[in-house]
Amino acid sequence: MGLEPKTFNINIRPETFAKRNKGLVTGFIWISIGDWDYPSISWDDFPVVILSWWLEEAFSILFGQRDRGICRFMDGPYWFNLLIPKDGTIMMRFYKSTSKGEQCLMETLCDANSVTNAMLSAAEITIDTCYKAEWITRDLDALVNSYQRLKQKME
Repeated sequence: MGLEPKTFNINIRPETFAKRNKGLVTGFIWISIGDWDYPSISWDDFPVVILSWWLEEAFSILFGQRDRGICRFMDGPYWFNLLIPKDGTIMMRFYKSTSKGEQCLMETLCDANSVTNAMLSAAEITIDTCYKAEWITRDLDALVNSYQRLKQKME
């Protein structure tokens, strides 16, 4: 019997968003799969930038441009791989760099729809929050473009 695909969630807390010098927006963003949180609950990072990267990586593997995507966090030594989807699932591996090299913290199958829906939902919340605060930047433009491209392809 194979692994049962898990639901992938992106937790985002727009009330923690703040615009820093140089226009970068920071705020809480982290991943949950079941009761496992990555990198940790209330991880503070750069949601506008990393969500743009993640959407591009998801687009690339979902639509056959590559067989692997690498989704990085800006803060800290964390990233996860998305491996080519099969039968509606995506193999995901979550890593941390250490002084001894790369450490795989978790490997699991996730439902492909939960991955794309979580990314699109987090991006939508982030975009709306930035527009309401009038934080219009090149990074936000890149996120909007990545969001629209993936959303259109998913419809």
